[in-house]
Amino acid sequence: MVSVLVTVGVGPGPDAPLAQILARVDALHKRRDDRAAFGEEQTLVQAALARAPQDYEVLWRAARVDFWLSDDPGQSHEERSRVGKDGWDLAASRATTGRPCAWATTRSASAS
Repeated sequence: MVSVLVTVGVGPGPDAPLAQILARVDALHKRRDDRAAFGEEQTLVQAALARAPQDYEVLWRAARVDFWLSDDPGQSHEERSRVGKDGWDLAASRATTGRPCAWATTRSASAS
């Protein structure tokens, strides 16, 4: 008798370095059409937010998850709208605090 052990997408644990968790989030986002991958991405993003609620790298990834959810036709219009607004809040206020937008930086550099 032969036993076969198969491991499926074991991601970083909750104590893993934040950079490792974010790398896994990015890898999962490439497969976001797969509900299991997207579910894991959501879980990891929520854990990263709990751990580093003001970290820019975490915040923009959380906004990316919200924007993806806001396009989910399986959710009600109200839920999609709420999630989209949550993503906008993360991207427009929390994630950009203290960081100039790329357009402003490019614009001021070209004006010189």
